[in-house]
Amino acid sequence: ALLGIGIGLGYGALGTMAVQHVDPVETATASGINALVLLVGSAVAGVVAPALLMTSGAAAALLAPACAAVLAALVATAGRPRRVRPAVAA
Repeated sequence: ALLGIGIGLGYGALGTMAVQHVDPVETATASGINALVLLVGSAVAGVVAPALLMTSGAAAALLAPACAAVLAALVATAGRPRRVRPAVAA
């Protein structure tokens, strides 16, 4: 149940963020790409997780998604522009 709540909250937030950060003309495209990525990710995870569980055990089946999440976070933050703070006059 806890996993379902987390997934539900994440899906809603991702869809909102995908639409908020594009031009209004590209809202439908952003929403469609978001839905496509979620569906492909779910399909791949649905195949990879059981395969890892059967071949390598529970530790590998839990470690692989954790590594994928860290990699996704690194990729997502790598392209973001850095904020430059103005110098404070003394």
